[in-house]
Amino acid sequence: MRIGTHIVIIHYMHIRFSVVTYFLIVLIGTIGQVGAPAAAAEEHLYLPDTLIVPMDTTYQDFGMLEAYGLVYELLSHEVPVDWVIAPGKDYGGIDFRASCLDLQSGLTIDDHGYRGGPFVIDSAYLAGALPIVQSWQVDHPQVSVHRATDAFTADSDRRLVVAPSIAIFADGREEIAFGYLNAAAIPMSNGDPWPAKRDKDREYACPGPDCCPDCLDEIETAGPTTASHTDGALFDAGGAPRYCQFMSMHYKHPAPTPEVVAEVREFLQHPVHFLAECQAVNAFENAPDGHFLTAGGLVAGNESNDVDHHQNDDPFAQADGGYANPGGSEPAFTLETGSYYYSANVVMLSTQGTALGVDDIWMNGHLDGDSSKGKVSYLGGHKYGVIVPISTNPGTQGTRYFLNSLFEAPCGSEQGQPSPSTWIDGAGGTNFSEYTVSVCYENAGPGIAFDSVLTLALPAGASWVSASGGGQSSGDSVSWALGSVAAGVSACQDVTVSFASTGTYGFSSTLDFDSGLVRKQVVSGPPVVVRYGHINLLRFDGATATDRTRDLEVTAFASGMAFPHDVSDLLMGSPPLVFYELDGNYGDTLRVHRAGGKIVITF
Repeated sequence: MRIGTHIVIIHYMHIRFSVVTYFLIVLIGTIGQVGAPAAAAEEHLYLPDTLIVPMDTTYQDFGMLEAYGLVYELLSHEVPVDWVIAPGKDYGGIDFRASCLDLQSGLTIDDHGYRGGPFVIDSAYLAGALPIVQSWQVDHPQVSVHRATDAFTADSDRRLVVAPSIAIFADGREEIAFGYLNAAAIPMSNGDPWPAKRDKDREYACPGPDCCPDCLDEIETAGPTTASHTDGALFDAGGAPRYCQFMSMHYKHPAPTPEVVAEVREFLQHPVHFLAECQAVNAFENAPDGHFLTAGGLVAGNESNDVDHHQNDDPFAQADGGYANPGGSEPAFTLETGSYYYSANVVMLSTQGTALGVDDIWMNGHLDGDSSKGKVSYLGGHKYGVIVPISTNPGTQGTRYFLNSLFEAPCGSEQGQPSPSTWIDGAGGTNFSEYTVSVCYENAGPGIAFDSVLTLALPAGASWVSASGGGQSSGDSVSWALGSVAAGVSACQDVTVSFASTGTYGFSSTLDFDSGLVRKQVVSGPPVVVRYGHINLLRFDGATATDRTRDLEVTAFASGMAFPHDVSDLLMGSPPLVFYELDGNYGDTLRVHRAGGKIVITF
């Protein structure tokens, strides 16, 4: 049986006349869950001491890019961050109003209308957030953070709960992404800044001056075969994604290695995110395995700094101030003749006065228009700036769009988290010293449980004999390196153990996994301590001396019932009772009754 809050009792017993030898093995499990899906955007009451990270040019003009780094740092320390966006707003519109104090200067801010999709840390998380914010401002003093003095209401579009894991395609211009991320102070997975320059050999060996553990070249991404589209470096051995976010800044068009595109398409079958910029957009979208957002592909459009803003309440569209296009081979995109977007509301930014589908600059949508699949973002322009203040450097605005995409990735929000669990399955009884127990796991989704490790704890006195699925024994546990566990995956592994003696043996399991850059764990529940040993029948009320050993036989050990069955079972004076010895001690009781000339034990 699957163990939730139930108890399974395993009996390892020998029945011989008046002496009953048995022990109980109790297996208890509880199903752990993380990151239950959240509801859609709704109005939320924020109390005083709520922290606000402004994202408008009034209060974040100089710290706009590093503000994203602060959010990443908070998420890396498991501090939830709300992305607050007013539904239906116009570009430059107010998301909410609040009165605050500036954390650094103590300046009073009276009823400010926050714009540009500010980030908000609920007052419930102040104790954990404040030291991180203060430390960040020491190293990045241009980043402004406000502390609310009064309660306010705002629409929380989504709650971010993990810092997304990032991989960059070494396509020959990966240094563009390095520059964006370093400007925001968002590190690699090892905590170091991204390389300062491109490795011309695209090796990024670690250790080394150009070390980049999260940079994947063409060969690594494509994998060894074209028969499988999940054997490249985006996936683990089980075919589940290893990253939340993958990006290509300038892959050559047409794609030199079509298998790269096929692998990315398979990657996007999961709640992940892929971003392409400039020439990489056409390389992926127009490949045979491409057409991620359109039915017939895209062609290069025309450059313009005069733009129209669309879907201004979409997280991808959050910005404040002007925009300047950096040009390049693909500064914008136009639908190929006969092509169309699979979904409406794909375009966030387009050349002013053009119809949608003509000279589009910033687009996003789900793969194939299917909301159950990953998200895709396309950004026109070769290389955006990282210079602040952003109000006088509109060429930096595209970098902000790039950074928006990191946090809009489905795997970074509360709605996109995995829901893993583990439990123990085992038979109700055994008469043998060897016993096989099943340790099980699943991910109810919708997110991916990255780099998962399943572990079964072996109780004292139980020795490992064998394990299925490549389980490795180490000391008092058996573990399986599962890799990334995708949504909907459920499986069990069997472990055979040998018991040293009769007694009580409790089994439990854990599942460790990465959610973004944070290591988490769910447990099956602690083993329950149950008495074990030899039970000697000392007395049965109503039984005669002559039938005590000849005619009485234990016939029922009720599997699945806990001892004591009720409080009165512990009262020695509550007949009819059988007293038993437990390793030389006695006094606790089991309730018995006579049925058909036999003693039936219930507990």
